Amino acid sequence: INNIKMIDFMRHKIRKNFCNAQQLELFSPKEFVKRPKPDQEVFEKLVLPYTESFKKAYDFASRKLADLHSELPVSYFLPRFDSMFFNGLFIGHLKTLIGNENFGRTAEGREYLQLGDYIVFFKKVDDDLTPKNIRTLSSSCIDAQYAKKGSRASAVVYIGYKPSDFSWEVLDGIFAIYRDVERGERWTSDLLMLQSINAATNSSSDAEYLFVQEKIDNTEPRVKIRKPAESIAM
Repeated sequence: INNIKMIDFMRHKIRKNFCNAQQLELFSPKEFVKRPKPDQEVFEKLVLPYTESFKKAYDFASRKLADLHSELPVSYFLPRFDSMFFNGLFIGHLKTLIGNENFGRTAEGREYLQLGDYIVFFKKVDDDLTPKNIRTLSSSCIDAQYAKKGSRASAVVYIGYKPSDFSWEVLDGIFAIYRDVERGERWTSDLLMLQSINAATNSSSDAEYLFVQEKIDNTEPRVKIRKPAESIAM
């Protein structure tokens, strides 16, 4: 009971913070419509065939970034250069791999992949697996799953790539991340793990273990493993 009360309290706190952000940025939900909730397993089945392309795009971007750093001294690079340069290379190479026609750009200049009924953004993530955006009206709407009235209200899911703490050349993971800060809802799927399981079982529709991270606040992520009735025969 105490845990339930704590979760409810944290969700209330998140919603209150979001409402404060709305007031500060003159964001009125009356001008927007709520995006539909995505089904985690449906999205996993849809995105899993693209995981190999994500890995190839990551390898391409990390090599190009390493080449650039080998040619120029550290003083030539601003603090956020690596993340921005890498993201551009990553998305650019993805367009080559899976087709430029599958991509679009928001009015604010954000590149995205239209994957079925989903809008997919690509971002670097850290240990907390949370896509970080500079606080703007646009990013507030995305984080709360709002779309402008009259536009296509597709659910927004992030593909977060996590480099090693020590080098962009080492990939720690690729994750599908859904979050709605207004409702305090979130799920995260480890695509590399699902790809490995799929290769071992030859069945992407019945993946035995799915990684899910439910994040109530920014400091205490709760991680659980969903398992089927029967475990994998080893």
